[in-house]
Order: sequence, then structure tokens, then C-alpha cells
Amino acid sequence: MHRWADTKEHLSQWLIQRAPFNLTDGVWLRNITPTGPITDTEGLLFAIYADELGNGDYKQNHCNVFVDIIRSLGIELPPVRSRAFVDLKCILESSFTKPVYTLASSLWSQTFFPEILGQTLWLEWNSPPEHAPAAKALEKWGLNPTFSILHTAIDNVVNGHGRYALNAIHNYLSEIDAREGHKAMQEHWLRIWTGYTACKLNVIEFRITVPGCVSPACRCAFLLTMYMSVW
Repeated sequence: MHRWADTKEHLSQWLIQRAPFNLTDGVWLRNITPTGPITDTEGLLFAIYADELGNGDYKQNHCNVFVDIIRSLGIELPPVRSRAFVDLKCILESSFTKPVYTLASSLWSQTFFPEILGQTLWLEWNSPPEHAPAAKALEKWGLNPTFSILHTAIDNVVNGHGRYALNAIHNYLSEIDAREGHKAMQEHWLRIWTGYTACKLNVIEFRITVPGCVSPACRCAFLLTMYMSVW
């Protein structure tokens, strides 16, 4: 059992710190497909994003599911797209680092398409190993395990998002090899690997200032990238 689940209080705090990332679940894929015809690679990535949104069923929307879990703790968070959310003192600055990375990468989906493929592979393959023990811990302490149960199932590497991500990479590299040759394919593979390792390490240093914003830089970046739209 992880130390963050030693007590109900520990687990509750862990859930709160996950709010910035879980309330932006799937955001790195929000601009992954253009309007018009798409490739099979883009189709696989969009299928992942559609699942994160609940495929039109608001009850299955992953962010909504997580909101219900936080409410079960007796906590009502401000809207995730609000200034009040980023100013919450109960959420650590470090809890915004990972979602800022996924938000920022989504702004240049076409420019960094290979890197986003690698990022998606890391996120989807590492989801079940994280959420399976989390679901057990939540059940142990009488907390809502739906979010973790959902991700343990839907992100599996056999026929879930983990497999979608892997197939998307195989398809993409095959497309590059056929169109541009083996050398180009190797270059794109290196970019995919860079995206994978960058997401794993998630080492980001922010050097920004926002006039009139007293929040630390990472919180400012979180709010800004929520509203920015760059293709």
C-alpha cells in the first residue's frame, strides 16, 4: 500500500492534489484533429479524447466523475477554468506542473504531433498501474473509487487506450516510412521517445510573469493555457 493511502486523511489530500490534472483529463489531445479528413493515427488519438469526454454522456465525462469524488469529501471546488481555482491554497504549486505540461503541449498539436504521441503512450500505459491500487485504497476508506476503476479498465494495454496509443505510433511511423523514408522515420521515432520521456520526467521551469496576477508562475500558466488556442 502506498504511503499516501496510509489513512483516509492522506488519501483525501492525495485526491485534492490530483484535481488540476484530473479536471483537465485528456486535454493534451484537445486539438489533435483538424476539421476535415483525418488519418487513422489521428482517429485513434481522437477516440481516446472522446472517451475522456464521456462520448457525449456527461455522467461518463472523466472530469465530472472526479468532481463527484471531490464532493464526496465535502469539498466544492471552484470551476477549473476560473481564477479562484488556481488561487486555492489547499492545492500545492507542484500539483499544477503536470497539467500545465499537457495544456501547453495541446496548443501546438500539429507542430509537436510526434511528441504528443509519445506523451499519450506514457500517460495511457502508466494509468492502470496507478489507478488499480488507488481504487482499492479508495474502497478501503469508503471513498468513491469510480474514477480509478474507470481508468483501470479503459486505459488497459490489451484493447483500451494503451493499445490505441501503441497502434497510433505504429501507424504513424509506417506512414512516415512510406512517405519520407527510413531515416525520416527514425527521426520521428526519436521525437516520439522525447515526448514519452519528457512526460515521464515532467521537468519544467517556468519563467513568466503575468501583470496583476499574484499567483505563482505555474498557476498563472495553468489559467492562461486553459484559454489559449494555437494550432
